[in-house]
Amino acid sequence: MSGKILMNSGLGWFIYALGSGWGHLNRALSLAQVAAQDRPVHVLTNSPYAQQVLPAVESASLKLHQLPAKVSVHQAKAFVESLLHRTAYDCLIVDTFPRGLVGELSQLIPKQSNICHVLVHRDLNPAYIRAKAIAQYTRQHYDGILIPGECAAPLAHLPQAKVTAPWLSRSAADLLNFQQLQSQWNISESLPLVVVCGSGQPEELAFWGQVTEQMATALPAIAVRCLAASCPPTCSPDRWIAHWPGMDVLQLADVVVGGGGYNLIHECEALGKPLVAFAWPRRYDRQAQRIERYGAYLVRTIEGEEGAIATVNLLLGSAGHLEQPGQSVSAHPAPDKLSDKVKANCASGYAHVDTSGHAHVDTSGHAHGYANGVRDAISHIQTWRTNHELNNDSNAYGCSHSSYFANV
Repeated sequence: MSGKILMNSGLGWFIYALGSGWGHLNRALSLAQVAAQDRPVHVLTNSPYAQQVLPAVESASLKLHQLPAKVSVHQAKAFVESLLHRTAYDCLIVDTFPRGLVGELSQLIPKQSNICHVLVHRDLNPAYIRAKAIAQYTRQHYDGILIPGECAAPLAHLPQAKVTAPWLSRSAADLLNFQQLQSQWNISESLPLVVVCGSGQPEELAFWGQVTEQMATALPAIAVRCLAASCPPTCSPDRWIAHWPGMDVLQLADVVVGGGGYNLIHECEALGKPLVAFAWPRRYDRQAQRIERYGAYLVRTIEGEEGAIATVNLLLGSAGHLEQPGQSVSAHPAPDKLSDKVKANCASGYAHVDTSGHAHVDTSGHAHGYANGVRDAISHIQTWRTNHELNNDSNAYGCSHSSYFANV
Protein backbone atom coordinates (compact mmCIF):
# COMPACT_ATOMS: atom_id res chain seq x y z
CA MET A 1 0.00 0.00 0.00
CA SER A 2 1.26 3.46 -0.85
CA GLY A 3 2.54 5.87 1.75
CA LYS A 4 -0.04 8.39 0.56
CA ILE A 5 -2.91 6.12 1.60
CA LEU A 6 -1.58 5.49 5.08
CA MET A 7 -0.45 9.04 5.68
CA ASN A 8 -3.69 10.71 4.61
CA SER A 9 -6.26 8.38 6.07
CA GLY A 10 -5.01 6.57 9.15
CA LEU A 11 -5.87 2.90 9.40
CA GLY A 12 -8.55 2.94 6.71
CA TRP A 13 -12.23 2.12 6.52
CA PHE A 14 -14.23 -1.07 7.07
CA ILE A 15 -17.60 -1.31 5.25
CA TYR A 16 -20.05 -3.82 6.71
CA ALA A 17 -22.42 -4.77 3.87
CA LEU A 18 -24.12 -8.01 4.92
CA GLY A 19 -27.41 -8.69 3.13
CA SER A 20 -28.15 -11.03 0.28
CA GLY A 21 -28.66 -10.10 -3.37
CA TRP A 22 -26.97 -7.26 -5.23
CA GLY A 23 -28.21 -4.24 -3.25
CA HIS A 24 -25.89 -4.07 -0.25
CA LEU A 25 -22.87 -5.19 -2.29
CA ASN A 26 -23.38 -2.66 -5.09
CA ARG A 27 -23.96 0.21 -2.67
CA ALA A 28 -20.85 -0.72 -0.68
CA LEU A 29 -18.69 -1.04 -3.78
CA SER A 30 -19.93 2.29 -5.17
CA LEU A 31 -18.45 3.89 -2.05
CA ALA A 32 -15.46 1.59 -1.61
CA GLN A 33 -14.00 1.91 -5.11
CA VAL A 34 -13.80 5.69 -4.86
CA ALA A 35 -12.73 5.73 -1.21
CA ALA A 36 -9.95 3.20 -1.87
CA GLN A 37 -8.19 5.70 -4.12
CA ASP A 38 -7.00 7.46 -0.93
CA ARG A 39 -7.06 4.86 1.85
CA PRO A 40 -7.24 1.11 2.49
CA VAL A 41 -10.83 -0.14 2.47
CA HIS A 42 -12.24 -3.50 3.61
CA VAL A 43 -15.72 -4.68 2.58
CA LEU A 44 -17.60 -7.52 4.27
CA THR A 45 -20.33 -9.18 2.19
CA ASN A 46 -22.38 -12.34 2.05
CA SER A 47 -23.77 -11.68 -1.42
CA PRO A 48 -23.81 -14.79 -3.63
CA TYR A 49 -22.58 -12.54 -6.45
CA ALA A 50 -19.38 -11.38 -4.73
CA GLN A 51 -17.11 -13.89 -6.48
CA GLN A 52 -18.21 -12.62 -9.88
CA VAL A 53 -17.17 -9.02 -9.18
CA LEU A 54 -14.06 -9.86 -7.16
CA PRO A 55 -11.57 -9.76 -10.08
CA ALA A 56 -12.89 -6.35 -11.18
CA VAL A 57 -12.79 -4.61 -7.80
CA GLU A 58 -10.06 -6.02 -5.57
CA SER A 59 -6.79 -4.11 -5.47
CA ALA A 60 -3.91 -3.34 -3.15
CA SER A 61 -6.16 -0.90 -1.27
CA LEU A 62 -9.56 -2.64 -1.57
CA LYS A 63 -10.14 -6.03 0.05
CA LEU A 64 -13.39 -8.00 -0.19
CA HIS A 65 -14.17 -10.37 2.71
CA GLN A 66 -16.90 -12.98 2.26
CA LEU A 67 -18.98 -14.53 5.03
CA PRO A 68 -18.97 -18.29 4.38
CA ALA A 69 -22.22 -19.65 2.93
CA LYS A 70 -24.67 -21.71 4.98
CA VAL A 71 -23.33 -20.84 8.42
CA SER A 72 -25.44 -20.73 11.58
CA VAL A 73 -26.27 -17.46 13.32
CA HIS A 74 -23.73 -18.31 16.02
CA GLN A 75 -21.04 -19.01 13.40
CA ALA A 76 -21.87 -15.80 11.52
CA LYS A 77 -21.52 -13.73 14.69
CA ALA A 78 -18.20 -15.37 15.54
CA PHE A 79 -16.87 -14.78 12.00
CA VAL A 80 -17.83 -11.10 11.99
CA GLU A 81 -16.47 -10.43 15.47
CA SER A 82 -13.18 -12.17 14.67
CA LEU A 83 -12.75 -10.29 11.38
CA LEU A 84 -13.47 -6.91 12.98
CA HIS A 85 -11.01 -7.60 15.81
CA ARG A 86 -8.11 -8.63 13.58
CA THR A 87 -8.55 -5.96 10.87
CA ALA A 88 -6.99 -2.50 11.22
CA TYR A 89 -9.44 0.37 10.64
CA ASP A 90 -10.50 3.58 12.35
CA CYS A 91 -13.90 4.01 10.68
CA LEU A 92 -16.66 1.39 10.60
CA ILE A 93 -19.34 2.07 7.96
CA VAL A 94 -22.41 -0.10 8.41
CA ASP A 95 -24.88 -0.55 5.57
CA THR A 96 -28.60 -0.62 6.54
CA PHE A 97 -28.51 -2.58 9.83
CA PRO A 98 -27.09 -0.50 12.74
CA ARG A 99 -27.04 -3.48 15.12
CA GLY A 100 -25.75 -5.88 12.46
CA LEU A 101 -27.78 -8.26 10.32
CA VAL A 102 -28.21 -10.72 13.22
CA GLY A 103 -27.53 -8.29 16.07
CA GLU A 104 -23.83 -9.09 16.25
CA LEU A 105 -22.77 -5.42 16.30
CA SER A 106 -25.12 -4.35 19.09
CA GLN A 107 -22.63 -5.04 21.90
CA LEU A 108 -19.46 -4.52 19.88
CA ILE A 109 -20.00 -0.96 18.65
CA PRO A 110 -20.51 0.65 22.10
CA LYS A 111 -17.10 -0.74 23.14
CA GLN A 112 -15.26 0.77 20.14
CA SER A 113 -14.63 4.21 21.59
CA ASN A 114 -11.63 4.74 19.29
CA ILE A 115 -13.61 3.96 16.12
CA CYS A 116 -15.77 6.38 14.12
CA HIS A 117 -19.14 4.76 13.31
CA VAL A 118 -21.21 5.72 10.26
CA LEU A 119 -24.56 4.24 9.21
CA VAL A 120 -25.62 4.03 5.55
CA HIS A 121 -29.39 4.35 5.78
CA ARG A 122 -32.07 3.65 3.19
CA ASP A 123 -35.79 3.07 3.58
CA LEU A 124 -36.52 0.36 6.15
CA ASN A 125 -39.59 -1.43 7.41
CA PRO A 126 -40.90 0.65 10.37
CA ALA A 127 -41.71 -2.55 12.27
CA TYR A 128 -37.97 -3.34 12.43
CA ILE A 129 -37.20 0.24 13.48
CA ARG A 130 -39.63 -0.01 16.38
CA ALA A 131 -38.94 -3.59 17.46
CA LYS A 132 -35.19 -3.06 17.82
CA ALA A 133 -35.28 0.58 19.04
CA ILE A 134 -33.13 1.45 16.03
CA ALA A 135 -33.53 5.23 16.28
CA GLN A 136 -32.38 5.34 19.90
CA TYR A 137 -29.45 2.97 19.31
CA THR A 138 -28.28 4.84 16.21
CA ARG A 139 -28.53 8.27 17.79
CA GLN A 140 -26.45 7.11 20.77
CA HIS A 141 -23.75 5.08 19.04
CA TYR A 142 -23.22 6.49 15.51
CA ASP A 143 -21.17 9.57 14.69
CA GLY A 144 -22.98 10.05 11.40
CA ILE A 145 -25.82 8.78 9.24
CA LEU A 146 -25.61 8.88 5.46
CA ILE A 147 -28.86 8.72 3.50
CA PRO A 148 -28.07 8.20 -0.20
CA GLY A 149 -31.06 9.61 -2.02
CA GLU A 150 -33.99 8.30 0.02
CA CYS A 151 -34.92 11.51 1.80
CA ALA A 152 -37.94 10.04 3.59
CA ALA A 153 -35.95 7.26 5.29
CA PRO A 154 -37.07 6.65 8.89
CA LEU A 155 -33.93 8.05 10.56
CA ALA A 156 -33.70 11.23 8.49
CA HIS A 157 -34.86 13.28 11.50
CA LEU A 158 -31.83 12.40 13.63
CA PRO A 159 -29.37 15.29 14.12
CA GLN A 160 -26.35 13.49 12.64
CA ALA A 161 -28.15 12.60 9.37
CA LYS A 162 -26.89 13.87 6.02
CA VAL A 163 -28.71 13.20 2.75
CA THR A 164 -26.72 12.88 -0.46
CA ALA A 165 -27.69 12.05 -4.02
CA PRO A 166 -28.05 8.28 -4.60
CA TRP A 167 -24.83 6.27 -4.78
CA LEU A 168 -24.32 4.86 -8.25
CA SER A 169 -21.83 2.33 -9.58
CA ARG A 170 -20.97 4.61 -12.51
CA SER A 171 -20.82 8.35 -12.87
CA ALA A 172 -22.00 9.44 -16.31
CA ALA A 173 -18.47 10.13 -17.55
CA ASP A 174 -17.43 6.57 -16.66
CA LEU A 175 -20.16 4.71 -18.56
CA LEU A 176 -18.75 2.41 -21.23
CA ASN A 177 -19.07 3.40 -24.88
CA PHE A 178 -22.62 2.97 -26.21
CA GLN A 179 -21.68 1.59 -29.63
CA GLN A 180 -19.03 -0.73 -28.17
CA LEU A 181 -21.61 -2.35 -25.90
CA GLN A 182 -24.11 -2.76 -28.74
CA SER A 183 -21.46 -4.53 -30.81
CA GLN A 184 -20.23 -6.67 -27.90
CA TRP A 185 -23.71 -7.97 -27.09
CA ASN A 186 -25.06 -8.06 -30.66
CA ILE A 187 -27.80 -5.53 -29.97
CA SER A 188 -29.48 -4.06 -33.03
CA GLU A 189 -29.60 -0.30 -33.37
CA SER A 190 -32.78 -0.56 -35.46
CA LEU A 191 -35.03 -2.07 -32.78
CA PRO A 192 -36.26 -0.71 -29.45
CA LEU A 193 -34.48 -2.52 -26.62
CA VAL A 194 -36.04 -3.85 -23.42
CA VAL A 195 -33.56 -4.93 -20.71
CA VAL A 196 -34.92 -7.36 -18.12
CA CYS A 197 -32.77 -7.02 -15.01
CA GLY A 198 -32.40 -10.39 -13.26
CA SER A 199 -31.11 -9.08 -9.95
CA GLY A 200 -32.47 -9.82 -6.48
CA GLN A 201 -32.35 -13.30 -4.95
CA PRO A 202 -30.89 -16.20 -6.96
CA GLU A 203 -34.15 -18.15 -6.62
CA GLU A 204 -35.96 -15.34 -8.50
CA LEU A 205 -33.77 -15.73 -11.57
CA ALA A 206 -36.04 -18.24 -13.32
CA PHE A 207 -38.90 -15.73 -13.20
CA TRP A 208 -36.83 -13.09 -15.00
CA GLY A 209 -35.92 -15.64 -17.66
CA GLN A 210 -39.62 -16.34 -18.22
CA VAL A 211 -40.35 -12.61 -18.51
CA THR A 212 -37.59 -12.29 -21.11
CA GLU A 213 -38.77 -15.19 -23.26
CA GLN A 214 -42.48 -14.38 -23.08
CA MET A 215 -41.85 -10.72 -23.91
CA ALA A 216 -39.67 -11.65 -26.90
CA THR A 217 -42.46 -13.90 -28.18
CA ALA A 218 -45.30 -11.45 -27.53
CA LEU A 219 -43.48 -8.38 -28.92
CA PRO A 220 -41.42 -9.57 -31.91
CA ALA A 221 -40.79 -6.02 -33.13
CA ILE A 222 -38.47 -5.28 -30.19
CA ALA A 223 -35.17 -6.68 -28.90
CA VAL A 224 -35.22 -8.20 -25.42
CA ARG A 225 -32.18 -9.03 -23.29
CA CYS A 226 -31.85 -10.43 -19.78
CA LEU A 227 -29.10 -8.80 -17.69
CA ALA A 228 -28.08 -11.28 -15.00
CA ALA A 229 -25.01 -12.68 -13.27
CA SER A 230 -25.80 -16.16 -14.63
CA CYS A 231 -28.10 -17.29 -17.41
CA PRO A 232 -31.57 -18.10 -16.06
CA PRO A 233 -32.56 -21.72 -16.74
CA THR A 234 -35.67 -20.37 -18.47
CA CYS A 235 -33.80 -17.96 -20.78
CA SER A 236 -32.13 -18.51 -24.15
CA PRO A 237 -28.36 -17.93 -23.88
CA ASP A 238 -28.66 -15.71 -26.98
CA ARG A 239 -30.71 -13.23 -24.95
CA TRP A 240 -28.53 -13.28 -21.84
CA ILE A 241 -26.05 -10.52 -20.95
CA ALA A 242 -23.56 -10.91 -18.11
CA HIS A 243 -21.99 -7.54 -17.31
CA TRP A 244 -21.10 -5.61 -14.17
CA PRO A 245 -21.86 -2.91 -13.31
CA GLY A 246 -25.26 -3.11 -14.93
CA MET A 247 -25.55 0.64 -15.51
CA ASP A 248 -23.38 0.25 -18.61
CA VAL A 249 -26.06 -1.95 -20.18
CA LEU A 250 -29.07 -0.05 -18.80
CA GLN A 251 -28.00 3.05 -20.73
CA LEU A 252 -28.81 1.15 -23.96
CA ALA A 253 -32.40 0.36 -22.96
CA ASP A 254 -35.60 2.03 -24.10
CA VAL A 255 -37.43 0.33 -21.22
CA VAL A 256 -36.11 -1.60 -18.22
CA VAL A 257 -38.01 -4.39 -16.42
CA GLY A 258 -36.94 -5.49 -12.94
CA GLY A 259 -37.56 -5.36 -9.19
CA GLY A 260 -38.06 -2.40 -6.90
CA GLY A 261 -34.74 -2.55 -5.06
CA TYR A 262 -32.60 0.47 -4.22
CA ASN A 263 -29.99 0.16 -6.97
CA LEU A 264 -32.21 -0.44 -10.00
CA ILE A 265 -34.69 2.27 -9.03
CA HIS A 266 -31.99 4.92 -8.65
CA GLU A 267 -29.95 3.79 -11.66
CA CYS A 268 -32.98 4.04 -13.95
CA GLU A 269 -33.92 7.40 -12.47
CA ALA A 270 -30.39 8.69 -13.07
CA LEU A 271 -30.31 7.43 -16.66
CA GLY A 272 -33.84 8.61 -17.42
CA LYS A 273 -35.04 5.09 -18.25
CA PRO A 274 -38.65 4.00 -17.67
CA LEU A 275 -38.73 1.08 -15.23
CA VAL A 276 -41.50 -1.49 -15.20
CA ALA A 277 -41.09 -2.95 -11.73
CA PHE A 278 -42.29 -5.83 -9.59
CA ALA A 279 -42.39 -5.35 -5.82
CA TRP A 280 -40.71 -8.43 -4.35
CA PRO A 281 -41.47 -9.29 -0.72
CA ARG A 282 -38.56 -8.43 1.53
CA ARG A 283 -38.24 -8.62 5.30
CA TYR A 284 -36.71 -5.19 5.77
CA ASP A 285 -37.35 -3.37 2.48
CA ARG A 286 -40.55 -1.82 1.09
CA GLN A 287 -40.25 -2.14 -2.67
CA ALA A 288 -43.82 -1.16 -3.58
CA GLN A 289 -43.45 2.13 -1.72
CA ARG A 290 -40.13 2.86 -3.42
CA ILE A 291 -41.54 2.06 -6.87
CA GLU A 292 -44.44 4.45 -6.41
CA ARG A 293 -42.36 7.19 -4.78
CA TYR A 294 -39.81 7.32 -7.59
CA GLY A 295 -42.27 7.14 -10.47
CA ALA A 296 -41.60 3.63 -11.80
CA TYR A 297 -44.43 1.54 -13.22
CA LEU A 298 -45.65 -0.94 -10.62
CA VAL A 299 -46.77 -4.35 -11.87
CA ARG A 300 -48.90 -6.22 -9.38
CA THR A 301 -47.78 -9.76 -8.58
CA ILE A 302 -51.06 -11.26 -9.77
CA GLU A 303 -50.51 -9.66 -13.19
CA GLY A 304 -47.24 -11.57 -13.59
CA GLU A 305 -45.38 -11.63 -16.88
CA GLU A 306 -48.49 -10.55 -18.79
CA GLY A 307 -48.70 -7.37 -16.77
CA ALA A 308 -45.11 -6.47 -17.56
CA ILE A 309 -45.58 -7.19 -21.27
CA ALA A 310 -48.73 -5.05 -21.42
CA THR A 311 -46.99 -2.15 -19.68
CA VAL A 312 -43.95 -2.33 -21.96
CA ASN A 313 -46.22 -2.49 -25.00
CA LEU A 314 -48.06 0.59 -23.76
CA LEU A 315 -44.81 2.48 -23.21
CA LEU A 316 -43.32 1.64 -26.56
CA GLY A 317 -46.58 2.08 -28.42
CA SER A 318 -49.06 -0.51 -29.67
CA ALA A 319 -48.39 -2.60 -32.78
CA GLY A 320 -47.09 -0.44 -35.60
CA HIS A 321 -46.54 2.58 -33.35
CA LEU A 322 -43.24 1.80 -31.65
CA GLU A 323 -40.65 4.55 -31.19
CA GLN A 324 -38.37 5.19 -34.15
CA PRO A 325 -34.85 3.67 -33.86
CA GLY A 326 -32.54 5.67 -31.67
CA GLN A 327 -35.31 7.63 -29.92
CA SER A 328 -36.06 7.36 -26.24
CA VAL A 329 -39.48 6.51 -24.91
CA SER A 330 -41.25 9.72 -23.92
CA ALA A 331 -44.02 8.23 -21.77
CA HIS A 332 -41.87 7.78 -18.64
CA PRO A 333 -43.04 10.15 -15.87
CA ALA A 334 -40.23 9.43 -13.40
CA PRO A 335 -38.38 12.78 -13.60
CA ASP A 336 -41.58 14.80 -13.02
CA LYS A 337 -42.77 12.47 -10.27
CA LEU A 338 -39.37 12.66 -8.66
CA SER A 339 -39.52 16.43 -8.49
CA ASP A 340 -43.12 16.48 -7.24
CA LYS A 341 -42.91 13.72 -4.63
CA VAL A 342 -39.34 13.26 -3.55
CA LYS A 343 -38.29 16.89 -3.76
CA ALA A 344 -41.28 17.77 -1.61
CA ASN A 345 -40.05 15.28 0.98
CA CYS A 346 -36.59 16.80 0.76
CA ALA A 347 -37.94 20.35 1.04
CA SER A 348 -36.60 21.48 -2.35
CA GLY A 349 -34.57 18.53 -3.51
CA TYR A 350 -30.81 18.32 -3.31
CA ALA A 351 -30.40 21.59 -1.43
CA HIS A 352 -29.72 22.49 2.18
CA VAL A 353 -33.14 22.40 3.78
CA ASP A 354 -32.65 24.12 7.13
CA THR A 355 -30.39 24.68 10.10
CA SER A 356 -32.58 23.10 12.76
CA GLY A 357 -30.73 19.81 13.07
CA HIS A 358 -32.66 17.96 10.37
CA ALA A 359 -31.07 16.17 7.42
CA HIS A 360 -29.11 18.34 5.01
CA VAL A 361 -29.02 17.52 1.31
CA ASP A 362 -25.99 18.21 -0.86
CA THR A 363 -26.01 20.04 -4.18
CA SER A 364 -22.68 18.80 -5.55
CA GLY A 365 -21.92 15.46 -7.18
CA HIS A 366 -23.61 16.13 -10.52
CA ALA A 367 -21.71 14.57 -13.40
CA HIS A 368 -22.88 15.28 -16.95
CA GLY A 369 -26.60 15.07 -16.31
CA TYR A 370 -27.09 13.06 -13.14
CA ALA A 371 -25.94 13.15 -9.57
CA ASN A 372 -23.76 10.57 -7.84
CA GLY A 373 -23.52 11.15 -4.10
CA VAL A 374 -20.43 9.03 -3.40
CA ARG A 375 -17.89 11.85 -3.16
CA ASP A 376 -20.16 13.91 -0.94
CA ALA A 377 -20.53 10.86 1.31
CA ILE A 378 -16.75 10.47 1.54
CA SER A 379 -16.42 14.12 2.52
CA HIS A 380 -18.96 13.66 5.32
CA ILE A 381 -17.22 10.51 6.57
CA GLN A 382 -13.87 12.30 6.65
CA THR A 383 -15.41 15.11 8.72
CA TRP A 384 -17.03 12.71 11.19
CA ARG A 385 -13.82 10.73 11.51
CA THR A 386 -11.79 13.89 12.20
CA ASN A 387 -14.31 15.11 14.77
CA HIS A 388 -14.35 11.72 16.46
CA GLU A 389 -10.58 11.73 16.71
CA LEU A 390 -10.53 15.26 18.14
CA ASN A 391 -13.20 14.35 20.71
CA ASN A 392 -11.24 11.25 21.68
CA ASP A 393 -8.06 13.27 22.11
CA SER A 394 -9.93 15.79 24.26
CA ASN A 395 -11.47 13.07 26.42
CA ALA A 396 -8.16 11.29 26.78
CA TYR A 397 -6.49 14.53 27.87
CA GLY A 398 -9.15 15.10 30.51
CA CYS A 399 -9.00 11.49 31.73
CA SER A 400 -5.23 11.52 32.03
CA HIS A 401 -5.32 14.58 34.27
CA SER A 402 -8.12 13.14 36.35
CA SER A 403 -6.18 9.95 36.84
CA TYR A 404 -3.03 11.90 37.74
CA PHE A 405 -4.70 14.03 40.41
CA ALA A 406 -6.59 11.05 41.79
CA ASN A 407 -3.31 9.38 42.48
CA VAL A 408 -1.41 12.35 43.91
